[in-house]
Amino acid sequence: ADFRGVNLSGCNFTGMTGVDLSNALLTGANLSGANLSGAKLHFADFHSADLRSAILDDADLWRADLTFADLTDASIKKAKFADVLLHETITGTTTIEP
Repeated sequence: ADFRGVNLSGCNFTGMTGVDLSNALLTGANLSGANLSGAKLHFADFHSADLRSAILDDADLWRADLTFADLTDASIKKAKFADVLLHETITGTTTIEP
């Protein structure tokens, strides 16, 4: 799916069972306040995406690209960040643990 530069702020993806946005192109997308809890986001490209205050609880971001993304105040409880690219990622007070 190609969501480059799209405004998805505040979208709630949790009502969609088994949300799979693997390989999605989300470069520069506005996902501030979006709820992606439990989503499968393998290889998703979040380069320069706005994820401020997004909810990524239990999301699987295996090999996702978060280069230059803004995760300030994002909720990432139990999110999986295996092999994620975090070059110059803005985290604010959000702590990402492997």
